[in-house]
Amino acid sequence: MTRKRNGKSLGAVCYQSTASLLAPPNLQWACVIASAVLMVVKGTAIPKSVLVPLFILQAPREIFNWIKGEYGVWTIFLALAVKLFYYIPSQLELPLYAMLFVIVSPYQVADLRGTEAGSLISLCIAGFLAFQHFRGVGDVKKGFEQNSILATVGIICITLAPLLLLVGSRV
Repeated sequence: MTRKRNGKSLGAVCYQSTASLLAPPNLQWACVIASAVLMVVKGTAIPKSVLVPLFILQAPREIFNWIKGEYGVWTIFLALAVKLFYYIPSQLELPLYAMLFVIVSPYQVADLRGTEAGSLISLCIAGFLAFQHFRGVGDVKKGFEQNSILATVGIICITLAPLLLLVGSRV
């Protein structure tokens, strides 16, 4: 659409609706990015191994297919070969385990992604992680202090994404 004033063209005007920003693939990407950040960030008391099932349930189709494909298998193979000979910090082992879980996950788990049941399970996991995080830092106010703000924003993202997916699937 082109705007005009006094017969002169002012250029193209683009409109972005908020509904397209809250589309399920965008919410899945936000959740996966937030869980990846939470895997490596410090300043939270969450059990980070619980992020792996959340990652599997919320991974967009592109990531899931890439990991299950040949490139993902080679990535895991090379990472495990490096792990045999060198020390890998625990923060970097978690993404490796997440990819390994995606590769060996049965089709029933893969079919839960994008469904109401998958969103409900993800919301339960995110609620548990939010409880653990805020209990570990003390309260919500302390969660927004400098040393734990990134973890708090990540927790909020992984909680809101499945909630919005669940609400969006019911509308």
